[in-house]
Amino acid sequence: MSTKVYQVRVFREPDDDQWWTVEVPELTSPGPGGATIVATGGSVTARGIERAARELVAAWLDVATNGVRVHVGAAAETEGRGDRAGRGSAA
Repeated sequence: MSTKVYQVRVFREPDDDQWWTVEVPELTSPGPGGATIVATGGSVTARGIERAARELVAAWLDVATNGVRVHVGAAAETEGRGDRAGRGSAA
């Protein structure tokens, strides 16, 4: 049986060198005014990114973390939340 692998995007804001933002673009929910809310979490260390991503997916789907697989894409620095490449509607 194949387990779904969730693609994860990681961003680091240039003005905040102590926080990694973790997003799972395929996990969304409707927000106010028609906006789309993307599952978003964070990590304070680069080593913690994969764990934070698994915990984010598990919490979003209400499943155990040991059943969650993620693939973390390359980290990127951005100039602001709206400048994220490939990002859909604002969260």
